[in-house]
Amino acid sequence: MDVVDAADGACTELDKKDGILRLTSNDEVRASHQLAISLGLAVAVRLDALERKIERRLEQDWQGLQKEVRRLQPMNMMLNLSSVSHRIFVDENMLHSMRYELNAEAGLLDPPELLWEHALAERLYDQVVAHFEVRRRTALLNERLSYSLDYLHTLGEHVRHLYSVRLERMIILLITLELGVGVMGLTAGVPHGSPVPRLQDPE
Repeated sequence: MDVVDAADGACTELDKKDGILRLTSNDEVRASHQLAISLGLAVAVRLDALERKIERRLEQDWQGLQKEVRRLQPMNMMLNLSSVSHRIFVDENMLHSMRYELNAEAGLLDPPELLWEHALAERLYDQVVAHFEVRRRTALLNERLSYSLDYLHTLGEHVRHLYSVRLERMIILLITLELGVGVMGLTAGVPHGSPVPRLQDPE
């Protein structure tokens, strides 16, 4: 967005077609208009930095999580559940933290109190925010964070299912071992080839 001086006597105006902001030369209101424009640009700059931060973190965490998921192969899934579960927990905390930061920033989109007494300055602030599509971009980032959280929730459910499968297998193995030890104990007390003793009927 380019800022140029408006014609003499003209009001400050943001042209929606070419994106050029023409700033009034009237000294009485010029300062408040500059303040409104600066505050609107500050919101856009902060969102741009936060947008890049979220995109970068999502990409990094997605790649790291895919490596953990690939480790959940039939031969290794039972050994790597703890690391995957911990990774999911860390990523969920990170996503909630970024969502809080994003929505806290979005809560500052309304015109500041400094501009409430200057109707045109307040309108200029809204125009600058709208020019950089701050609200739409914030909504898109929230949707991406929601998708990532849903994916982590699904993956977490799968990990919990694998935990249950591992526990069931351990229980079956313990029961099998206990039965084997019991059978070995019974056979060890009876000599090989000797008949199994029978209970005598009471006379």
